[in-house]
Amino acid sequence: MKRALFVITGVSVVFTTLAFGHIMYHDTVHMLARHEESHLFLAVHTLVAAALGVLSLLGAYLLLSGGRVPFARYRANPIICTFSYKNNILYIFVQIV
Repeated sequence: MKRALFVITGVSVVFTTLAFGHIMYHDTVHMLARHEESHLFLAVHTLVAAALGVLSLLGAYLLLSGGRVPFARYRANPIICTFSYKNNILYIFVQIV
């Protein structure tokens, strides 16, 4: 029962994301045709819509796969981030192991 709920929810998230992308595409085309919005607004609008779409598709993938990430069996923590602050500069080191 739980697995079926994950699959149904994942499929609904995929279709919702596709509808969201369709609406955002037509909204952006409409704004470009009317020339009422600034270029900065259009750029931010497009970037936010793309980021939300990617996060939504990632959520759908996790629902459909049951929350399993393919490489999680082999690596406990695949990304290591360290921070260092020297001479008023913040250094961020990202290491993928």
